[in-house]
Amino acid sequence: MYWHAQVTSLSLRAHLEPDFYGRKLPFLASAKAELLGDKLAYVQLASRKDGRDLTPGDWRDVARLLRDQHGIETLMFHRGNRLITMPTLRA
Repeated sequence: MYWHAQVTSLSLRAHLEPDFYGRKLPFLASAKAELLGDKLAYVQLASRKDGRDLTPGDWRDVARLLRDQHGIETLMFHRGNRLITMPTLRA
C-alpha cells in the first residue's frame, strides 16, 4: 500500500525578527490557514496580540508567504461579515 500525505492546515505566527520561532520569542500575530486545494486557502482565527485587527500589510504578508511557500493563488478570509477574496499576486 502506498500513502500520500497532503498538508491541509497551517499555523501561522508573525514576528518582527527572523528566526523568532527557533529562538522561542513571543509572536505578535497568529492565524490558521486551511489549504483547500486548487491553489486556494481560507485563513481564519487571525488576530494580533495587541487585540487589533490585522492590517492590509499583514494580509499581504500572509498572502506572500502562502504563495511563495505553498503555491496558493487565492486567499479568502472574513473581515466583519464580509468574505474577502484576494489574489496572492496582488501581494
